[in-house]
Amino acid sequence: NTPLLDSREPFGIAYETPGPKPISLEVTNHFSGQASAITKVVTVTGDIAPEIAFNFDDNVCTATPVQFSSSGEIGSIADFFWDFGDDIGTSPDVNPAYQYTLTGEFQVRLRVTGTNGCNNESRHQLVMYSPPVAEFHEPQGLLCTNNEFTISNNTTDLFDGFLSYQWLIGGIPASTDRDLVYTFPDTGPQTIKLITTIPGCSDEVEKITSPFLDGPTIDFSFEGKCQSEDVAFSSLITETVTDHTWNFDDGTMVNEIDPQHAFADAGMYSVTLTATSANGCNNTRTKLVQVFSKPETEFEALPPPQSCSGQPTPFFDLTPNPIDSELASWSWDFGDPDSPETTDDQDPIHTFAQSGDYVVSLTVTTDEGCAKTVEEEITIHPSPSVNISHTTTCLNQNTAFTAVGDDIDSY
Repeated sequence: NTPLLDSREPFGIAYETPGPKPISLEVTNHFSGQASAITKVVTVTGDIAPEIAFNFDDNVCTATPVQFSSSGEIGSIADFFWDFGDDIGTSPDVNPAYQYTLTGEFQVRLRVTGTNGCNNESRHQLVMYSPPVAEFHEPQGLLCTNNEFTISNNTTDLFDGFLSYQWLIGGIPASTDRDLVYTFPDTGPQTIKLITTIPGCSDEVEKITSPFLDGPTIDFSFEGKCQSEDVAFSSLITETVTDHTWNFDDGTMVNEIDPQHAFADAGMYSVTLTATSANGCNNTRTKLVQVFSKPETEFEALPPPQSCSGQPTPFFDLTPNPIDSELASWSWDFGDPDSPETTDDQDPIHTFAQSGDYVVSLTVTTDEGCAKTVEEEITIHPSPSVNISHTTTCLNQNTAFTAVGDDIDSY
C-alpha cells in the first residue's frame, strides 16, 4: 500500500521472487483533488531475465553518428530493440550506430528478449547539439607588431560546457581560450584561424589580416610599493620613439620617460605605458602594480600613577593590522635626553628620571616594508618626595611621626 514511484511510467522495478504481484495505480486530479485507483495482479515466473546494459561514445553532435554498445548476457538474448528517443529511429542490432537529425535531450531505451522469453530493459539520457559555427572579428586599423591585441570570439555557445577552442596564427597553435590575446611578432599579413569543437564535430574559420607594421617593443620596470610614497617607473624601450605616455590608473597621466608617482590609496593598479614610433605605431604595455597600505600608527601611555618620574611608564601599541599586510616591526624613541635608548618592543616600558613633557615617536613597519611614524607629546608628572622624622622612641611611650614632602596629595 506504500507508493513506490510517482512517475507516469515507473522503471527499474525488479522482483526477486516469483508469484503473483498486485500492482496498484492511483491518479489524482490536481484541479478537483479527486483520486481514482486500480489494482491488477501480475504473475512473475521463476525464469531469470537476461542482464543487459549499454553505453555510448562521447559524441554530442548531430553531424556524426552515435555509436551504442550493449553489454551483459548477450549470449542469452534472442532479440534486441533500440528506441533512440527521437520518435524516429529504432534498431534491432546488437551495437548500432545512429545519427540524430534533431537536437535536444533524448531517452534511449534498449529492450531485449531472452531465449527463455523473459524481457529486460536499460535506459540512458543523452543530449545532442547542432555543429558549432566558428566566427571572430580580425583586428582592424593600423596594425603593429609587439602590441597586444584581443581578438573577440563571436561563436555562439549554447553547448552547456562542451564547446572548446583552438586558435592558430600562421598554422601554429596560439591559445585555447575563448578570446585570443596575442602579440604579433612579425610584419606583413597574418593568418588567423579559429577551430571550434564539440565532441563529434568541429568548425573552423580562417582570416587574413592587413599587413602589420614594425612597432616598438614596450616594457618598463618599477620600484616601490607603499601608499603615499613615490614609485619609480623606468622605461625599457630600446627603439626610437617620439613620446612616452604613462597612465597610472588613478586619474593621473604624465608624458615623461622615467616618472615617479605616489599612489594616494592602496590597491591594485593597471599601469600602462604608451609609446609612438615614427611610422605611427602606437604601442602599449600594461602591468599590474600592487600598492600596499601604510599602517595607521597609534599608541598610548597610561596616566598616573604610571606616568610619573622615576617610575616605569608602560606604552601600548594600538596600531591595527592593515587589510593587505601584517605588522612586522616597531621602533620607539622616547625623547628622553637622560635615557636616550630606543627599543623595538611592541609594548615597551620606559622610566623617565625627570618630570616634564616628552615627544615620543613610534614607527611601525609592515611585512611589505611600508612604514609610518607618529609623534605624540606626553606629560610625565613629578613623583612625590617625602622625608619622615619622629620623636625619641622609648619602650611603652608614644612616638610622634612627621612627614614633610612635595607634590603630596594624600598619606
